[in-house]
Amino acid sequence: MTLDDYAAWAISVRAIRSGKAAETGQSQLLFSAMSLAGEAGEIVDHVKTLLKGGDIDRQRLAAELGDAIFHWSQLCAAIGTEPGEVLADSRRIIEARIAKQQRSEA
Repeated sequence: MTLDDYAAWAISVRAIRSGKAAETGQSQLLFSAMSLAGEAGEIVDHVKTLLKGGDIDRQRLAAELGDAIFHWSQLCAAIGTEPGEVLADSRRIIEARIAKQQRSEA
C-alpha cells in the first residue's frame, strides 16, 4: 500500500465515522493538527519509559505511530496536499540541508 492509498482510505474512514462527507476548512485543519499533536505526545510517553530504565513496548509504539500517520494524512487532506508530495518536498529540503552541511565541513 502506498502512502497516498492509505491517505485516501483514512479520509474515507473519517467520512464514514462522521456520517457525512469529509469536513473541509478550518475545523478539519484544527482537529487534524490537534489529533496529530496528541498522538505525538503519546509516542513520546512510550519512548520516555527508557528514561525510567524501562523497555519500549514496540507493539504499542507501532500502533501509536500508525495513529499519528492517520492524523497526518488527515492534515495533508485539510491543506489539499497529497502525502506523497509532502514527503517528496521534505526529501528535497533535507537533502539540501545535508549537502550544505557537507560543504561547510569540507
